[in-house]
Amino acid sequence: MTEAARGWGGHNIVYRLDTTDGRWAVKALLREADELIRERFDIELAAFDGGLRMPRPVRASGGSPYAELGGTRLRCYEWVDGVAKVNEETSVGESRIMGRLVAELHGMSLGYSPLLDEPLGPPDEPSWDWLADAAGRQGASWAATLTERVTTLDRLSEQARKLGVQQRNMAQIASHRDLNAHNVLFASSGLWLIDWDAAGPIYPGWERANYACLWAGRPDGHYDLDAAVAFLDGYQDVGGVVTRDDPDTLEFLLDNVAGWTKKNVMWAITRPSVEQDRNVGYLIGALLATPSRIEQRRRLLHAAISRLRPVA
Repeated sequence: MTEAARGWGGHNIVYRLDTTDGRWAVKALLREADELIRERFDIELAAFDGGLRMPRPVRASGGSPYAELGGTRLRCYEWVDGVAKVNEETSVGESRIMGRLVAELHGMSLGYSPLLDEPLGPPDEPSWDWLADAAGRQGASWAATLTERVTTLDRLSEQARKLGVQQRNMAQIASHRDLNAHNVLFASSGLWLIDWDAAGPIYPGWERANYACLWAGRPDGHYDLDAAVAFLDGYQDVGGVVTRDDPDTLEFLLDNVAGWTKKNVMWAITRPSVEQDRNVGYLIGALLATPSRIEQRRRLLHAAISRLRPVA
């Protein structure tokens, strides 16, 4: 097998496997196992069966989403030639295509296992105080920031918890939930959606609004209004509905960023590495900046919606 790509923090690795039966993508799942991997796999299979453009997932023996070899869980997909990007590298035309792809996924209105209506976090989830102390003992480069901003981080996490409860009380469908460009293969045949490890229930208005903004991001920190318009216009092209309330859903970003940041801090403490240390430093800064980023994206989305044909 030939290594083809590594995921966030190097926790997962994708290999290309050439065989007499064809070419395959084999993904080694190297971070802790998700107890709901089978339920997430069911969503992935349903999206594929519905005709979404995505590599064909291959079941292991007995119908499992993975095979286990030498203590490592491995997943397999039919290989698709293409490259992934970061959001800031995408074009206006690619944003339009992605909007169409997301609308096709949402239009399936996929169901999901009630097991995925998971709690917002284990009751013994570590506090920011505990994480700051542990990071300090470890000598992490971002430990001082945690200690200095622990009160702010506690406040943001409490706001995120309440927003998480609010979103889970809204009408939800099953979706991919991580529609960044690094989870898309840009191929000559079009865009292919990959990496369904986070699949689960989502409020579609939030997912639509969030990724219209993210695919409009540019390297210098500004947003390309034309790209946001293209994403939403593409979404409408295939029957998706954009609403004037979409910008209000952007506050749910705080729930996403807070949970992902705390998870990465725990990884950095329990399995430290130079790359993970760098990732956590970035995420802590991103979490602290999230309130101002929400307002920036809200203004962008209002402007984009104003340029669309009539919306609901």
